Amino acid sequence: MLKFTSPGTAGVPDRVLITQGGTVFVEFKREGGKATPLQKAVMRKITNAGGHCYVITSREAFTELFETVSAGGRDAPLRA
Repeated sequence: MLKFTSPGTAGVPDRVLITQGGTVFVEFKREGGKATPLQKAVMRKITNAGGHCYVITSREAFTELFETVSAGGRDAPLRA
């Protein structure tokens, strides 16, 4: 997993998860946390361009996403 930075562009997801099964963008939030309106807008742009973005709020959710993406699936129920 790589830390994702985009100088001059706010609201990008925290990390990029790259596996043999695919690549997805991940925003980590505390339990009960939500993406900001700006983060949601950036994630919509990514998904509209064919990318996959997720908001993860627990270790279990990340494990589920990692296993799903690693197995070649990208449509985990956590999609933002």
